[in-house]
Amino acid sequence: MADEAMDTLTVRIPRGLKALVEETAKARGMTVTGVVRQALQETVTPAGRLYQHPGLTDAFDKFLHEARSKRVMLLVIDERSGNRYFFEGAVDRDLTNESIVAISRKHSRSPWIIPRRDVVAWVDDPAVINQVAMSLTQQGWQARSPGEYLPR
Repeated sequence: MADEAMDTLTVRIPRGLKALVEETAKARGMTVTGVVRQALQETVTPAGRLYQHPGLTDAFDKFLHEARSKRVMLLVIDERSGNRYFFEGAVDRDLTNESIVAISRKHSRSPWIIPRRDVVAWVDDPAVINQVAMSLTQQGWQARSPGEYLPR
C-alpha cells in the first residue's frame, strides 16, 4: 500500500466514536488514520475464504450437463433443519434450472425438487451409487429415493 497513490476521504462521525478510535490507536501504537484505514480495509475486503454452495458451482453445472439420463446421486443438507438426505435417480432436464434440480423418482411421475443451494455433494458413477448409499445410511443420512440399495 505504500506505493499506491493516496487520496483524502473526509467523514463526520459521532464524538464518542472519535474518542474510541483515538483510544484504540493509542493502545495499538498506531495513528488514527492507520486505525480507520485498517477498519475500512477489513470491512470492504472479505476475511478468509468465501464459501460457495457446491450446488451453485461451475463443477455442479458441468455435472448436470454430463448427467443426461444416467442414474446419479445428490447429497443434500437442509439448511433450516440440518437434516441430511441423499436422492438417487435421473436428472429431469425439463425442470432443472439455475436454482433447482429435479431428480426422477422410481415409483412416481413427479420428481424430487431440490434447491441447488442445499446440494453439498454428488455421485455420477452409477457403479458406486449402491455402495455410497449403504455407507451414507450407516452414517445417518436418510434415503429419499427408493431403490434396491435400501436395507429390507
